[in-house]
Amino acid sequence: MKVDPSVKAYLNSLEPVLLSKINELRTYILNLDDRITEYSGYGIIGYKYNKSFFYIGGAKKHIGIYGPIALIIEKYRSELKSYDVSKGTIRLPLDQPLPLDLIKNIALTALGI
Repeated sequence: MKVDPSVKAYLNSLEPVLLSKINELRTYILNLDDRITEYSGYGIIGYKYNKSFFYIGGAKKHIGIYGPIALIIEKYRSELKSYDVSKGTIRLPLDQPLPLDLIKNIALTALGI
């Protein structure tokens, strides 16, 4: 997989534990559909299909899913009840396994696939 240089720079800035989780999430998202493209935006990693997009980024204790996702948060409110959520952010704790089924639903819905 060819990696955008700005995505590579972002990845190189991450601590090992965070890098491992981000790479797991990146691989999972990119394998959902061949039409999803990865890029760098706002200093984090973005995913787009047609005109739809969302972002992921790491912090000390969580991975955030960001973007115009307020309606998605509302749609998956019950599945997100154990996560820290705000209007445009979903925070996935680093000390827990990634909720891959939920991430799949969020990513595909956000991208309109």
